[in-house]
Amino acid sequence: MKRSSFSLLTPLLTLPLLTLPLLLTACVPAPLQTRFGSDLALSARLIDSGSKVSDGHYRRPGPAQLSVQVAGTQAPTYFYALLLPEQAAAQLLTPNVQPAQQAALFNLPPVTGYTQVFVVGSPRPLNFPVLGSSVNKLAEAVKLAAAELPSNSWNVVTQVYRVGDYGSLKVLTDPLDVSVYLNGTYRGTTPLTLNDVLAGSATLRLERTNFEPLTKTVQVPADQTLQVKAALRYNPPKGRLSVSSSVAARVQVLGKNGELRGNTPLSADLPAGDYDLTITPSGSGLKAAWVGVTLSGKQTLNVSCQPEGEQLSCQSQ
Repeated sequence: MKRSSFSLLTPLLTLPLLTLPLLLTACVPAPLQTRFGSDLALSARLIDSGSKVSDGHYRRPGPAQLSVQVAGTQAPTYFYALLLPEQAAAQLLTPNVQPAQQAALFNLPPVTGYTQVFVVGSPRPLNFPVLGSSVNKLAEAVKLAAAELPSNSWNVVTQVYRVGDYGSLKVLTDPLDVSVYLNGTYRGTTPLTLNDVLAGSATLRLERTNFEPLTKTVQVPADQTLQVKAALRYNPPKGRLSVSSSVAARVQVLGKNGELRGNTPLSADLPAGDYDLTITPSGSGLKAAWVGVTLSGKQTLNVSCQPEGEQLSCQSQ
């Protein structure tokens, strides 16, 4: 079960990782928020050794270091990183050099899942109480540690990232040129290979005009490529064809979607497309009529027939 410390992140996980730090800042308690009126302006960036998949996403073991820059002061600054992994207890990290002049470098431990890092910059050394294992506990710890500092003399900067295993998906469909949505996000058309897909359960939705959409749940293997094959069922829009005759007649309807036979009056819902109709009078000696029609989706097409000389004559409208 996921610990309550990440309940603040739960509704945000479906959003792009790039937006998470900004959203997170608005959600966490005040002591962990960036203080825009502070004399210290902090910025931070993650440093990896080739494990980065995309912004905020990393393969195991994740980013190796966190670099923090300070502006607004020439005085040495004390830095502390409060690291809160998704599945582990909070940790207090300090840089190799303390205090630092304009920059500090933190070595990050290997983690799995989502991790929040709150870096505190202070003009004086800070003593932190027990950090606990939730965002609220971290906020209380920062509030107590900075209680005697002027409110504009210290600041916080936040980073959020996710570490996990990744694999690939190769999607093949019949027909081709099917739109592929991975976990609700459009990724391209088939045939399609998707690299750097987070390992585990994933949802594929396949769509193409005039075909029934198909949704598949797959298990993406770590460091492997999973091939997914799917056939979509043809399902074009339908219209209604009605055939009537002033004399009894047999009706044959031929089209690329199949054949339909019946007697007048005949009414049927058919896939949109071109059809050839043969209307043959029953026992009257009249010659049959042949009619070619094009049926559009959601259209009602009426074909009416009546004798004309020795032949049955039909009109469509």
